[in-house]
Amino acid sequence: MSWFESDFYICGPEALESALVTGLVAQGARKHRIFVERFQSQGDLLSSVSAARAEVVFARSGQSVVWNETEGLTLLELAEKSGLAPPSGCRIGVCSSCQCEVLEGDVLYGFRPIAEIAQGTALLCCTKPATARVVLAL
Repeated sequence: MSWFESDFYICGPEALESALVTGLVAQGARKHRIFVERFQSQGDLLSSVSAARAEVVFARSGQSVVWNETEGLTLLELAEKSGLAPPSGCRIGVCSSCQCEVLEGDVLYGFRPIAEIAQGTALLCCTKPATARVVLAL
């Protein structure tokens, strides 16, 4: 049996999967023998209502910053841009290491995270403010 007759199992972000499939097929792999699994659902939206601009307060650090929808930052990216270093891993809602208590306000997920989300918390890696003010326990 030649290598191109093998089964290929790919799991990862969409861009990685697409590049690997394209490359394998270009090298002679059989497309029907390539199997992919995505890390996140595309379009499993939890909400479509977000704030265009919000005050985000990082309670422990005492910082208050403005989040603007036009910048497209997640709350994790906003925290990092503000000089904070919250724990994080995957950045797509899988590992839950960035889970943080939400003390005030609401957040929006662009997709349904795979990780369990405890009541009153949010995964910073894949959220943005849904209300004009969000207070996080960071």
